[in-house]
Amino acid sequence: MSPTPAREGDFQLSPDGLTDALRSSGVLGAGHVTVARVEPIGGEAGLLSTTVRVHLDYAGDAGGAPPSVVVKSESEREVAREFAARLRAFEREVRFYREVAPRSPLRLAELYFADDRPGHGALVMEDLSGRPAGDQLAGLSAHRAKATVTEIARLHAAWWDSPALDGLSWMPADPLRSDDDFARAWTPFRERYADRIGPEAMAVAEARAEARGAIRDAVARRPCTIAHGDLRGDNVLFGPDDEVIPIDWQLSLRTLGALDAARLIAGSETPGERRGHEMEAFAAWHDALRAAGVDDYSWDEALDDLRLGLLAYLDIPICWHRNAIAHGGREAALIDLVIERAFELALNVEAERLL
Repeated sequence: MSPTPAREGDFQLSPDGLTDALRSSGVLGAGHVTVARVEPIGGEAGLLSTTVRVHLDYAGDAGGAPPSVVVKSESEREVAREFAARLRAFEREVRFYREVAPRSPLRLAELYFADDRPGHGALVMEDLSGRPAGDQLAGLSAHRAKATVTEIARLHAAWWDSPALDGLSWMPADPLRSDDDFARAWTPFRERYADRIGPEAMAVAEARAEARGAIRDAVARRPCTIAHGDLRGDNVLFGPDDEVIPIDWQLSLRTLGALDAARLIAGSETPGERRGHEMEAFAAWHDALRAAGVDDYSWDEALDDLRLGLLAYLDIPICWHRNAIAHGGREAALIDLVIERAFELALNVEAERLL
């Protein structure tokens, strides 16, 4: 089912607020919500927002209204709120569901209500809790990694070098963080991780730090599509029969599709799962693209785009590591693992060949 367009407006996490939200999308008729029981979900997995499940009781004619919904709102953490505002995260996700999702071949959550105004960000969405999310910290199996990149390739193929991308100017095209963000993060990153990732990986990090402008230019020259931008285990739901549902589109981009494959494989597939068959998941992504009609994209081109996608992706853990470590807990453990996994894959596929 394609997500339903939803209106903007104030939202309150209350029976009256949820009644208005569900009526705005037409899923609730004359009835109204009488009880809304909030259940926190996601924990530290959501870095830019707070997500809860709300169990609903109704009075009157509720029709086909859902028994529960997922509500996404701005994070309680100031640093996360500020970062989300700079990235226009809620605007990007809301507009993705309104403008892209109806033309997407993917199974996505239905959107009932959205407010993307700065400081008021909120989404009320279909509850897909019967499908468990992956766990980036534990890592994805090779099977689930292949299933995920195969599914996201369907989105990539649908928008591959499409003229319609020009109409999505609200969606950024540059996958790298700002030069100021990188400059602030670079020295602390080098001090913390040089010994941990080893001299070979650090040499790649140093070279890409010098070549960020060239990486940005190279990305801009490659075939463009819509990328999820934050494709990792925590942002994927898995259902029966290998059903894959990507969630959390706050970092959606117009860029090279290999960025998603690079991020998923490098950040969420453990080195143990990759070892001995590093290219299997990426080959599955390339095969799915070709099966969907992208038949002029050779393996050699794709492999260079994987290298380029990895070099671009590394900006994210480098720039975010200080905030993650300061927050502690799962987020700090995750950033350490992601950096180790990503640089190991960068060495395995010889990403430095592009530098």
